[in-house]
Amino acid sequence: MNESTFQCSICYNDVDNKSEIYRITSCHCQFCQQCVRQYVISQVNIGSATIRCPANGCNDSLSTNEIRSFLTNAQFNLYNKLLLDYEVAKDPRRFFCPHMDCGHILAVPDARKQRSITCTRCHNPICSKCRRQWHSTEDCTRLLISYANPIHSDIKQCPRCSVLLERVNGCAQITCVICKHIFCWYCLRSLENDFFLLHYERGSCRNRLGHSRLSLFLHRLLTIGLFLLLIFLLIVTSPLLILILPYLFCCGQKQIRNYFDRSSRGEHRSSTPYQSVIDIV
Repeated sequence: MNESTFQCSICYNDVDNKSEIYRITSCHCQFCQQCVRQYVISQVNIGSATIRCPANGCNDSLSTNEIRSFLTNAQFNLYNKLLLDYEVAKDPRRFFCPHMDCGHILAVPDARKQRSITCTRCHNPICSKCRRQWHSTEDCTRLLISYANPIHSDIKQCPRCSVLLERVNGCAQITCVICKHIFCWYCLRSLENDFFLLHYERGSCRNRLGHSRLSLFLHRLLTIGLFLLLIFLLIVTSPLLILILPYLFCCGQKQIRNYFDRSSRGEHRSSTPYQSVIDIV
């Protein structure tokens, strides 16, 4: 491969034409344009409002103008809707009208002063306390509990960013497409540190993971194997690290000493002409 040839880190294809290389504005990571285009389209299709750089370990996001350049008009309209839904879900001062086929954005009033509000588009009453359809006889607390934790509901809110998520079928271990939070679909409890998925061995979520006992056993066996592999590599490489550390320390000390020596010599040279001028005067 020539030095001028660029290799995309996504598809690993060589790109000779520089016009086909795309550089992300925020982080300056580079990929081929075709890979970035497919990546942006796939993120929109799965409902991601925040599209981050595809590079591993990079948390910078693509700008709206960058996203627009890779999408058709219909795809960009879908992205704008996803972005609006995400912004409203994160904004405690705004909410969507709960009535079907309305979707109008309303400002949150003071529930202590005004219990019932009317949507300015569909003109239906709304409870300002729980932001649901008006209920004069039912308590808001019970309504919110039944809404947030239905056992067989297909749509729930992420417990971290409050964005609405839909689960059709499959695994009950859910990863939010927006904030990447990992939680249980049934009880909304966090599974961030539950590497062995022990949450599904007890309580109301017992045996509700959505996978067979064999696949769960293989998952735990693989996790244990990875931990043992890391420990083995650490044990094997630790003597080598112990031998190399003094050498690295001496090299570092030498570089620091050389740097200060060069700095002092530079200061001495710069002062010599000035001193000569003084002597002449």
